[in-house]
Amino acid sequence: MTTRSSQAKKTKTSTTKKVRADVVPPSERRTKVVEGTVKEFLESYGDALSAGHGEHVAEMWEVPAYVLADADARVVSGADEVAKFFSSAHEAYAAHGIVSTFPEIQNEFWFTERLVSVDVRWPRVDARGAEVGHELATYILRLDDEGMPRIRIAIMHGETSR
Repeated sequence: MTTRSSQAKKTKTSTTKKVRADVVPPSERRTKVVEGTVKEFLESYGDALSAGHGEHVAEMWEVPAYVLADADARVVSGADEVAKFFSSAHEAYAAHGIVSTFPEIQNEFWFTERLVSVDVRWPRVDARGAEVGHELATYILRLDDEGMPRIRIAIMHGETSR
């Protein structure tokens, strides 16, 4: 005679479904390598922004790209536009005593195996190492054929100062 608990175990075992790899959404198939790549990409981006290396920043965009903010919406059609903008932005930050930034990833959502949305907080740090404000942005990154992220869309949420 079987007991109730052994019947329950049999029922539970027989109803357990195996998930096939081909029906798992791409967002659940990501590997730590890809997730690490996005974090490393943003860290490198922050380093380039902090150093004023507009050309390096430009290499991290894939054009055409789009920048959206309350005050502006623009298409970025060439790497030279990106380089020029971020070189001048570095000068403006330096004039306000901001010497560095780094990414704080707030949220990451994978649409597909190659498209990811990342919400990032960028602290503004002065020469003493104190945070003097921050910017918030959402980026849509697309992994290129080599698996490296590139910015396709930047949505600027705004900035705060302390």
